Amino acid sequence: RVAVSVKLHYVQAASGVDSWRTLSLLAPFGDAGEPMWDEALEAADPGSGGEPAEGAGFAELPASALRDRSYAGWATDLKSHLYETGAVELLRCGELKLASEPGESEGDFRARLAHALHERRDEQLEKLRDRHAGKLRTIEERLRRAEDRVERERSQLSQRKLDTAVSIGASVLSAVFGGRRGAAGRAGTAARSAGRVFSERGDVARAGDNLEALREQHAALVKELEAEVAKLAASLDAQSVALERISLTPRKSDIAVGDIRLAWEPWRKGADGLPAPAWRA
Repeated sequence: RVAVSVKLHYVQAASGVDSWRTLSLLAPFGDAGEPMWDEALEAADPGSGGEPAEGAGFAELPASALRDRSYAGWATDLKSHLYETGAVELLRCGELKLASEPGESEGDFRARLAHALHERRDEQLEKLRDRHAGKLRTIEERLRRAEDRVERERSQLSQRKLDTAVSIGASVLSAVFGGRRGAAGRAGTAARSAGRVFSERGDVARAGDNLEALREQHAALVKELEAEVAKLAASLDAQSVALERISLTPRKSDIAVGDIRLAWEPWRKGADGLPAPAWRA
């Protein structure tokens, strides 16, 4: 076999992709003495391979492997093969313009998205608060003034009731101990006081209705804000955010082929007397 390490560069600015993928390949020789790149296996970097076992034999190399110029041609063929077959399927989050790395699982990618989404959520929440802050301050100030007015109207009503009671009491006493003229005057004053009490009650009722309406507006605004916060949190949840699959192919200029080396794979004779690969299960 031949062993080689390659690097493939995947770039797509719109998806935020700029990643390198490194592979170590082991390819068998074909009948014509050329590496069969379409049958290459991905493996750990074989390195020097160490020393062979004592008494080991080596298979003969094809004649092409003994010519230096063959290796440059094999590298060119490998580049073409990787250009045609080296596409990777990645996951992309359009919301953040981020994509997974080659070989990264969906779970790992979503975990990586969680941090970016957390930052995005904080930014959006701040904008949301700023957008509603003015409305909330305005209605809360109107609520404060409405509550003050209700208290003021209630206080005035209580005072008016007291004044009316005093006026009625005075008119009764005047009727008992005084003359008709004095009693009639005081009765008129008491009647006017009673009328003002009725008017004050209307003021209290109107102030209360206004306060209740403002409270309903405030509750509706708070509910709207809470709904927008919940919607924002749901849309930026790393486990539920929508992902799309994209396929990227490296450009030929973004494929780097390392030195091509020769590699012998160890075989041993089994209990049945037949040779079998000894380097893989």
